Amino acid sequence: MAHDKSAPRNGLIGLSIFMTAFTLVALIPVFNSYWSSVVDPLVRERSLDSAGLDPAQAREAQRDQLESSPLPIDRAMEQLGSRGRRVAPQITPRPSEDVAAVEGWGQRPNEEGAAAARAAWEEAHRPPEPEPEPATIDGGVSGDAAAPSLEAAAPVEAAGE
Repeated sequence: MAHDKSAPRNGLIGLSIFMTAFTLVALIPVFNSYWSSVVDPLVRERSLDSAGLDPAQAREAQRDQLESSPLPIDRAMEQLGSRGRRVAPQITPRPSEDVAAVEGWGQRPNEEGAAAARAAWEEAHRPPEPEPEPATIDGGVSGDAAAPSLEAAAPVEAAGE
């Protein structure tokens, strides 16, 4: 009654698949030419050619700028290689405060891992505790000087005995 019991139309299905694949392959050059017509003018507009400069001349001008700077590029590279990036604070790597990678996916967050990561970061970045000062007794006299010695505390016996 409500069910179709006829055989599937395999020929029509195969033809549809073939025509779809052929159409997509045939449209690739159309899409490429459209992309080129939109993007190429923007690239040309922003390139050195539109400014009337020869790329070789532009590279030579840039090279002259690098060599005539207060610190030539060769010396800057040498200093950076010998002293490391700590010389320039702008490029010195800094530890991240972000624990999102440990926290995990929003639907199943790893709250324990994130809390442990935050605690570890705070522990690593806590300022060092100051050195304890030696204890003082009796208004500033050090503990060693204020303690009576055993000889001084022993009773003096009579000289006649």
